[in-house]
Amino acid sequence: MSRLTDALARLVRVQGRKKSRYRAYQSQALNLKLQLVERESGATSRRSTPR
Repeated sequence: MSRLTDALARLVRVQGRKKSRYRAYQSQALNLKLQLVERESGATSRRSTPR
């Protein structure tokens, strides 16, 4: 392969890794947000039930 195609292939691989890392980070952040919401809604529903 020529140097140009080698450079393009390298660039595409780097971009792919960046995208997958970004997706993993966003997924993790979303999971944490959902856990917080569930925890808060669970705490409020427990508080509102009469004993």
